[in-house]
Parts: sequence; C-alpha cells; structure tokens
Amino acid sequence: MKKYRFMLMLLIFTFCLSSQQVMAASAKKNNSVIMLNGQQLKMPGNVQVQNVNNNIMVPIRVIVENLGFDTNWNQKQGKVTVSKADSTVELTIGRKVATVNGADKKLNIAPLIQSNTSLVPLRFISEEMGLTVGWDNKNKIVSLESLPDEPIMENPPVIVTPSKPTDSTNSGEGEFVPGHTNSGEGTPITPTKPINGAAVNSISFYDNRLMVGYEGSTQPNVVKMTNPDRIVMELPNTQFSNSFNGGQSTGDIQVVGNSNITSIHYTMVSQQPPMVRIEMPFGSSAPYSFYAQGSSTSGQFVIDLNGQSLITDGKKIVVIDAGHGGYAPGTTGYSKKKEKEFNLAVALKVGRLLEQESKINIIMTRSDDTAVELTDRGKIANNLNADVFVSIHGNSAGVSTTAHGTESYYYNDRSKAFTELMHRHLLAATGFTDRKVKYKSLQVLRDATMPATLLEIGFLSNPAEESTMLTEDFQQRVAQSIVDGIKEYLGV
Repeated sequence: MKKYRFMLMLLIFTFCLSSQQVMAASAKKNNSVIMLNGQQLKMPGNVQVQNVNNNIMVPIRVIVENLGFDTNWNQKQGKVTVSKADSTVELTIGRKVATVNGADKKLNIAPLIQSNTSLVPLRFISEEMGLTVGWDNKNKIVSLESLPDEPIMENPPVIVTPSKPTDSTNSGEGEFVPGHTNSGEGTPITPTKPINGAAVNSISFYDNRLMVGYEGSTQPNVVKMTNPDRIVMELPNTQFSNSFNGGQSTGDIQVVGNSNITSIHYTMVSQQPPMVRIEMPFGSSAPYSFYAQGSSTSGQFVIDLNGQSLITDGKKIVVIDAGHGGYAPGTTGYSKKKEKEFNLAVALKVGRLLEQESKINIIMTRSDDTAVELTDRGKIANNLNADVFVSIHGNSAGVSTTAHGTESYYYNDRSKAFTELMHRHLLAATGFTDRKVKYKSLQVLRDATMPATLLEIGFLSNPAEESTMLTEDFQQRVAQSIVDGIKEYLGV
C-alpha cells in the first residue's frame, strides 16, 4: 500500500513539475522583447513576438506604433504595404514572395494570421527599411540597429585628365584608376575591402555617365586606350550575375540620344580567374572622373564624362530630382496614377524653364522613366558642386483619402532657410492647405552637401487634390514657382 502511495505522489510531483516547465517555457516565448538602438520598445499588453520556425514574426501594430514606418493594411486582399522614404515593401498573407520597390523578393516565411492577428516577418521588413536585425535566442531578444546617417562608403571622384593615351588594344596599358595591373600607371583608390569576388548586375548609361552595378568586392581598373579611342573598365575576380541581361556573358548596351557614344560593349574575358571587361568609346581629351557609390558589399562604379565643364563657366548649378522612377514607382494615386510619372512631369517643366535662364546650369537626376538609386541622387549634386538641390514628390496617406495640403522638408540648418523660401513660393502656386516646413531625415537630403529641399506638392491619395495636380495648368504653375524660388535664393 505504501508502495502505491509513493508511486502516486511521484506521479503528481512529476506532473506539477512538467506543468511548471511548460508554463515557464510558454512565458519565456511570449515575453520576447524588441530592442531598437539599445532601447526596449514598449509593447502593447496584448501584443506578442512570435518565433515561427525560427522566423521572428510581429503583428502589424508593432510596425506602425514602434518603428515609424507608414503601414497600410488591405484586409480584403490580405496585403500589407510598409513604406518609409523611398522604400516600399508589399507582403500578402500566405504568399512567400514580397514586392520591394516593384521587384519580387522571396521570403523565408509567408505572412500569416494567428488568433485574428496579422503577423509579418520582422527581419525582412526591417532590413529592407535600412535596419540591421539580430536575435538572441537564449534570452529571446530581437535587436534592431539603425544604419548611420552617413553613407557607408563614399569614394570621392578622381578627376582623370588624359594626356598621352596608349595605342594598345589588349595589353591593358594606359592611365589606370584606381589601381594598376600590368604596367599601367594611375591614381590609386583604396578598395572597399580585400577582393573576395563580385558580380555585375547592371550596366547603364545616363546623363553622360556609365554606371556599373555590382555586388561583392572588387577593385576596378580604368584605362584610356586608343585604336580605337575608348575607356576600358576591368573588374578582376568578377563575373556577371545570373540576373544580368538573361545570363549573357558578352554583348552591347545600346545608347540612345548621345552623338558620341552609341553603345557600351561588355564581355567576360577570363573564366579562371574570372574577369569582366566593359568598353566605352571616348575620343575626347576632356577630363573624366571615376568614383564608387554604395555600401561595402554592393553599389555601382561610375565613369562620369561630364568632367568639370559645368564647374568652370561661372553659372549657378541647380540639380532637379524627380523622385522615384523605373522599378520604384513611389506611391499610387487615387486614380492609380503612379507618383513617379507626376514627379517627372513637374521636373521636366522646371527643367525647361531653367534652361531659359542664362545664369543657371540645370542638371536632372533623371529625364525619363529611369531608376536612379536613392544613394546616387544627392551624390550627383555633390560631384557637380551644385548650388542647390530640389527633390520633387507627390504625397500619399495610404488608404486615407482625406489628407491634404503642401509640405516641404529639410534636413539641416543649412537647408532650412532655402526650404522655407521654396515652400512659400510653392504654397502660393498650389493653393492647398499649408502643412508647413518640417525637419525629416531623408537620405536624399542627408547626402546633399548644399542647400537641399524635398517638396511634397500635394496628396495624390486625395481625389480632389490629385485631380488638380494632374492638370497641365497646375503643373506649369508649380514649376514656375519652383524656378522663382530658386532664382530668388540664388540672387539671379
């Protein structure tokens, strides 16, 4: 009898101990915390961080209330849109593919609904919005860190003045930038990190600039050659990415609208070790510059044929930036009109007006539906030593159709007076509600080293304002106000 009593007590003890362990494990799971830049985020009492198959999932409410992203939840479509500055991420419940600035990206786990709460992958959204994400599994802590305001890597332009081009087609001799292979001499630029392989994912020519997009790490060699006259960029330990031009390892990029350069030739000149060569016709003796843009693991190499011509003629240099473009459409208006189209329409009108000003040189970051990376817009102005930078945008409040008005943004004190003046002219032209001049940490404004402003002309999500904003008369009036503000600020 005592034996049975002992066994019963042992079973009861084991059951109680197991229950406590389960409860403790459950509590530990539900007590996960999120740290942003070392500070714990305050989570609503009914909101819990979930670890689903080693993926940290958080309710949409966390994104809205804590991380400062604009979020739109379409319950009917099961779609959440998260946006900040020039980045937009769309996720759909049950779908393992997200859309980032118009391009599809695979997810490790699809967004899901649990206990009537929509959960989204925190790591994916945070990283796409410029945060680094860490997970302490032992203590169940999610750590988020903001990237620094300054660009991770910014090599200053190196001005190269061709003197005696080498009459060579294959030897690789000439004026090399940034390093030198074979016998070429040149001005060295410190590579971002030791060579460990890279892949070219894009080649484009825009605004008299050859831009080569890459991922990984490589040290390019740039040389001026003759017979025929051309600039050659060689990328050692580099190959073409699978997504580049259908996987072709040799071909030509056609250039339209440039009388001197009609095509860019690219080829894989070696497999072991891999090497990519890009050749561009260039018969001029004018100086050109080479520089790198981006982060330590991705970005683009730029050969800028504009040289210093705009800097030496004594005119004021104005850079007009039509927001978004190409694969980055920006917001979508009430009538489904893409913001990038509105931005470009106004920017082109500003450009045509400024071209009539004899004391101003006008530079457009884009003049067609071209994708210009966010990190490049301010740098274009910096490289030209521009006097002012103006970024043109249409506003949105997501699904809300009532938000309305004109607002303008600046980043630092250098730009505040310029922004206030521009806003005054713009507001008089739009006739919309005054949403004031505001500070905001936007990359295009942070990167610019001259007075810079971002103008949110009106709300495309508001049907009444959008209808007005899409008219030629309104756009021309706004364009003239932007020109008037620039002229007043520059005193020309």
